[in-house]
Amino acid sequence: MVIAIAADEDGILHAESAACEFAKRLAPFQAIFSGGVVWYLTENAFRKSYPFETTGLGQSFFAIGMTLTLCLDSAGIDIKDYRIGMPSERMPLLVHRALAAWEGWRVAQRLDLSVTEDVWPVDRYQFKRFRELPNPFAPLLELWLTGYRISADFNDKYPAVHLYANPSDIGI
Repeated sequence: MVIAIAADEDGILHAESAACEFAKRLAPFQAIFSGGVVWYLTENAFRKSYPFETTGLGQSFFAIGMTLTLCLDSAGIDIKDYRIGMPSERMPLLVHRALAAWEGWRVAQRLDLSVTEDVWPVDRYQFKRFRELPNPFAPLLELWLTGYRISADFNDKYPAVHLYANPSDIGI
């Protein structure tokens, strides 16, 4: 791990910062984050076919996406309209959906839509406006742009963020 940090210290720090910010932004949707970050060196998370298939982001990520989708739908907007092209090896379905959700969140903010609890109990954030909450998809996209991968359940059993570096990308 020391070699990886020496090879890309700025990238590692940026990935960790983005991952922690992502976790914080999922908190209204009952994400549990211990503040811990665990790194792995593995090529499995970077296979050419389906490079994001090892990415798991837990129920709170699913809930925030569904809540956004339903809130937009209630305003007559289909989040699928914000998808770019078709999912492919170069843009896996998870990234494809996250990009659409990022834009959908911005639209919900612009339209001043309220968060509802149709899918997930959002505690004190119910009926808050999207404009009052930071876009949770932005730090996730920032993290992916570093070239590292994330996996996190954000629950009692697995509250830490797991980040993956490809050893062949950093010359190990």
